[in-house]
Amino acid sequence: MVLVKDSLAIVLVGDWNKLYIQPEWISANVYMKNEIEIGINGQGTDLQVIYKCDGVVIAPTQNQVIFTAMNMDEKTIIALISCVNNYLKNAYTPILVAYGFNCDFIDNESSLFAEVVDSISDSLAIIGNGYEIKATTINRTIEKNGKILNIESSRTDNMTKIHFNEHNGNATDKMPEIEMDQIQAFLTGCNSLIEAFGYDLENDE
Repeated sequence: MVLVKDSLAIVLVGDWNKLYIQPEWISANVYMKNEIEIGINGQGTDLQVIYKCDGVVIAPTQNQVIFTAMNMDEKTIIALISCVNNYLKNAYTPILVAYGFNCDFIDNESSLFAEVVDSISDSLAIIGNGYEIKATTINRTIEKNGKILNIESSRTDNMTKIHFNEHNGNATDKMPEIEMDQIQAFLTGCNSLIEAFGYDLENDE
């Protein structure tokens, strides 16, 4: 099981003014750089403008802003944290509803998740009725020391993927400040769960 190198993301959920998703504003107030890359994500009518600089991708909309690190080296994670804190400092929303940390792990070899699926009571009934299970997703919400962690485990085309989301509500109008310790604690907790599930952790993808 490996941590996907471009899956570490920080999500801010709020009600943002359209000004705070414009390239000029993002460049000057978040990246603090004169030049940034601008791209389009999606297709058809479901298009979203994204920005990239210093290994950090920002995908902003009026109700959420997603900051993603393109790799897991320390320099990029520091840049990720800086961008998030700059946004929280310089953008205005009446209330930050929530913020969270995300990451993904994948495995193309282990049969552990397939064994979990096979042990689900209705699996035999599905197979007995002539069906083949092509994909399965299991969602769990767990809590420890007041922190909510959402886990989505899925298997498609022999690849197992485990997605982690740490959800933090923000009941006050005070903006949080993201710190490296929070990121490290999140990743350490995810690693511990992966190992507890029985997977062997390998180097980044």
